[in-house]
Amino acid sequence: MMKTTKKLGLAALTTALMVTGASGLASAEENLTVMPISAPISAPDNGVYTLAVNGSVVSSAGYLNKNGKDVMIPLRDMAASLGYSVTWNGKTQSAELTKGAQWTSVKPGADQYSFARMLIKLGAAPEQKNGKIFVPDSFAAQVLQADVARVGGTVEVSLAEKKTMVTDGFVTGVNVKDGAGSVRINGTGTEGLVLNVGKDTVVKTEDGLTLEWTDVQLGYEVEAVHSLAQTMSLPPQTPLYELIVKKPSAAIETLGTAGTIEEVTKAADGKISVRIHGEALSAGSQTEIKLLLNENTQLVTAAGEKATSEQLVQGARVIAFYGPMMTRSLPPIGTAWKLVVLPAAQ
Repeated sequence: MMKTTKKLGLAALTTALMVTGASGLASAEENLTVMPISAPISAPDNGVYTLAVNGSVVSSAGYLNKNGKDVMIPLRDMAASLGYSVTWNGKTQSAELTKGAQWTSVKPGADQYSFARMLIKLGAAPEQKNGKIFVPDSFAAQVLQADVARVGGTVEVSLAEKKTMVTDGFVTGVNVKDGAGSVRINGTGTEGLVLNVGKDTVVKTEDGLTLEWTDVQLGYEVEAVHSLAQTMSLPPQTPLYELIVKKPSAAIETLGTAGTIEEVTKAADGKISVRIHGEALSAGSQTEIKLLLNENTQLVTAAGEKATSEQLVQGARVIAFYGPMMTRSLPPIGTAWKLVVLPAAQ
């Protein structure tokens, strides 16, 4: 099946993020700046702003930040009304919000907010007053991806419809432990998409049978239901809500190597073998391997279309999937069950 992306729900509020590097994961030192929402502020006579969530007033305790640009709203009142669980982490002195695969943290006095495992700046730090934590209203828009509007002395926040999209593709990495981690699809290095897994992320077959994360193998075709909001990092990252594993056609344990073809050999009987050097995609996978192709080997493009043996030439970029049975030679020799031919490097 061709790899596709389908959008569902409301239009996204795009988060302007950009990082470089093969992993795309930002460390605590890599703070990225996001501009706060710029709607005009009409201060009420008493200086107290009302917070309304999904059409219902939940608090009248908001106030204008000293910078005159951000309306500070009560975090717990807003987050709980949107369905988030809010807990205090005494070790980090921060409030943590969780909802399905979504997680973020807020620390009073620190203008850094966690979004898709990256730290972003909103131009205003959380503040603690009268035992409550207040965040700028841009937090609801940029981090929680809610719709935010300023109407007179009221900040209206709405998230009535989950903003999701569906991406089809193939698995190139699985790193999930105790219900948390990530699954990578459709590429390695700076390519593909990183799907962040939470304890409420569902993984199942097309028939609805619940799976364990150990059942998700490299090379499997999947349908990922994830947040419409993505970072613009390389690769992009997004919370994963549901992963549907299509009927696999591989060994129980699948290994993978992403790299370039260094040698192509054609035997007298017409069978082809390729020697690949590159990145091992899991423990047990090889950085260099010789793979034999047979009548059962799937040969496809990155878009899921059928590829041909003529595309297997020296220097071609591929992602190879194979079983654990290999010779002890250097390099090891195994049998490919799937070869994905990638576009030429730009």
